[in-house]
Amino acid sequence: MKKKLAAVLMSMVMAASGMTALAAETGDGSKVIRIGWRYEPETMDPANASADGAYTAVRLCVEPLLRNVNGEAQPGIAESYEASEDLLEYTFHLRESTYSDGTAVTANDIAYAVTRVLDPTVAYDNAYMVYFIEGAEEYNSGEGSVEDLGIEVIDDYTIKFTLCQTTYPLAFAQQEFAPMNEEFVESCGLQYGAEAEYTLTNGPFTLVSWVHDGTFELVKNENYWNADAINLDGITGVINAMNETAVDMMLAGELDVCSFTNANQVATLEATGEVYTSTYYSGFQFLHICHKGKTEETGKWLSNANFRRALSAAIDRDVMVQVVYTTDEAANRLELPSEIGVDGLVVDEYPYEGWSTAAEPEKAVEYLNAAMEELGCSDVSEIPVFSLLCYDSESNMIALNAIADMWLSTLGIRAEIDAQPIASMLDKAYSGDYDFWKGGQANGYIDWLGDTATEYLSTAGGPYFCTYPEYDEIYQKAANAPSWEERKEAMFELEQYYCENMLDLVITWSKDNVVAVNGLTGIGTAGYADYTFADITE
Repeated sequence: MKKKLAAVLMSMVMAASGMTALAAETGDGSKVIRIGWRYEPETMDPANASADGAYTAVRLCVEPLLRNVNGEAQPGIAESYEASEDLLEYTFHLRESTYSDGTAVTANDIAYAVTRVLDPTVAYDNAYMVYFIEGAEEYNSGEGSVEDLGIEVIDDYTIKFTLCQTTYPLAFAQQEFAPMNEEFVESCGLQYGAEAEYTLTNGPFTLVSWVHDGTFELVKNENYWNADAINLDGITGVINAMNETAVDMMLAGELDVCSFTNANQVATLEATGEVYTSTYYSGFQFLHICHKGKTEETGKWLSNANFRRALSAAIDRDVMVQVVYTTDEAANRLELPSEIGVDGLVVDEYPYEGWSTAAEPEKAVEYLNAAMEELGCSDVSEIPVFSLLCYDSESNMIALNAIADMWLSTLGIRAEIDAQPIASMLDKAYSGDYDFWKGGQANGYIDWLGDTATEYLSTAGGPYFCTYPEYDEIYQKAANAPSWEERKEAMFELEQYYCENMLDLVITWSKDNVVAVNGLTGIGTAGYADYTFADITE
């Protein structure tokens, strides 16, 4: 390991300047790439890793039961599995594999990892991701016991899950189903996942150095069960490399690949002729609406469907793409254009337009007048000022100022931006201390109904702070659909309710552009940039 690390670090030093200097073959034949990391991972603990930087890092270092390879569930540390006909029982058969230190991985390690994320005394961020396991939500909320969890270790290499909700194989490709060595984790205590020395991985790469706000060094895990399929010897994540900084670094030959969401930046790099771009839909840009309102007065308006429709119709999503989200696509419904349906894409099988991407001023005024009549308001001046909660960033300020201007010029509705550091923003968001909350949301592993999107798109667990029984009834029908066809049918019904009642304001379908130096191949782009099987071919 020391010799391998030395070779990897030396390749960083030897990389020549200029975009053509892809860190390909160094003197010892090592293959290393340098990735621009937008944000520093908050942790390498899979139970708490919930932001973009951590997702990218953790995915490279852990191997769950199954792997998400370009949107398909493929074998991970489970070499096979059986599912019951109703998809409420899964039995996984593990292959013989080890952690990076050579310690054997067993079914007990999977059971420990899943039980740990649900520990009610810790409140791990990602506990809700495994709520489809029988007894999981009850145990996590303190209303059930660990003995009631639908997790059964049959032997060292067999584990069975009993579920409370129909689910699909990709759910088991989530990081929460990667094994954890209990002895190692407990020995680290609260430090687990905070530094390189407090991580133990079983996936394609191992974290060997973490300079906070600097670099993130990964080396190939030679003990990974599928090591022969891993082409790279190492990856360096350069933290806080984004936007113009990342453009300059790529032009200077200091990065080999980075994701961008600005069309001008992508064009600048493509003009060199030394890069190529892979584009994929990564999720949505929302204005989440707290239907009870930050105050009782704002809640009176935000709980009115016609008022929400008026606000949506006043937003020119086409202009938002031209000015703010320059690589995104203006959204006219909830479903992403890339979402898989029954036999093809959802947007082809279930064509639908929830709203116009262009502003509709006359329709917006009609909706507002209807809302004012319903609420007994005679003049726009009586409508309160609304708060727009966001993370304090330049792009958020530009976006929210643009939307506030559209509302004011079209409807006379006033809104003020409440920009906060990320921790304060999340505190306010989770407590309902906002009227609108600007956020981006990734699509789920399965689809927008499942896993990562669940907490945002059901009124029971979402940011609405209200209840819509009819919506939740359709939601449960979709979530528990016994077949893929019935799930998609119910999801379309749910989407129509969501859009017609404007439960949130969906602004754009997010697109990420992975710009890579020519010769760097094998980057997966099924909802996120996956460098696991990347290779240097030139």
